[in-house]
Amino acid sequence: MGITIINWSDRFSEQLKWTKELREYLYKKISLGLGKKKILEIGCGTGELLKEIGKKFKQELYGVDIDEERLKTAKANLKQQGIKAELKHVDFLNNNFNDQFFEVIITNYLFLWIKNLKKCFDEIYRILKEDGVLLILSEPDYGGFIEYPDSNLKEGLLFNLKKAGADPEVGRKLNQYFSQNFKVEECFCTSIPWISNVNKEELLKEIDFFSKILHDQDFNSKIMESSIKKNKYFLFMPVFSYYLRKK
Repeated sequence: MGITIINWSDRFSEQLKWTKELREYLYKKISLGLGKKKILEIGCGTGELLKEIGKKFKQELYGVDIDEERLKTAKANLKQQGIKAELKHVDFLNNNFNDQFFEVIITNYLFLWIKNLKKCFDEIYRILKEDGVLLILSEPDYGGFIEYPDSNLKEGLLFNLKKAGADPEVGRKLNQYFSQNFKVEECFCTSIPWISNVNKEELLKEIDFFSKILHDQDFNSKIMESSIKKNKYFLFMPVFSYYLRKK
């Protein structure tokens, strides 16, 4: 089988649609548009979230990512939109930001890829200003995945993520790493059940993505597609979000 081509900008943009209302609520809650704030996104990928923030608010934007190709795409995407952001190709665990540099730090689908969660949260704490804000916008827990009928999607995703070095069950573990140094202002489980008579088009689009990333697994796309079209499909995965403030 040849190389699978995935447009990650489109994929990340699609993921952002799922939590748009939550982000708008949190932006308002932390008064993101008031005053000049230094905002860092850790794991900024192709820059879709920074682009959204840059369009809405006049803030000082920063982004870091370990994937150089995605960072190049982010720079091009932001430049095209006329959005200024300082982007760095760096492993966040070995960053060189000054102490208490940022007012706001944002993450999205990040922590499942972090090997040393304690060090990551220690670094976030170090570079956040006093009373600074950490928004964990989306952190999935694939171990809580429920699907009916079973197309072997959960097993395929778990295998694929572990093979790539991720912890697919990190969502349930995060609290123990930030509870000592951060105050929980609000927490959320943003997922809702995906049912085919409500989310049919979105679910059918997901089949194509799953087929691309799980082509070596026993994922049965025909079972998924058939049950969606018959309005007999159910999908749920918990996605955790937190509004935290530095103690």
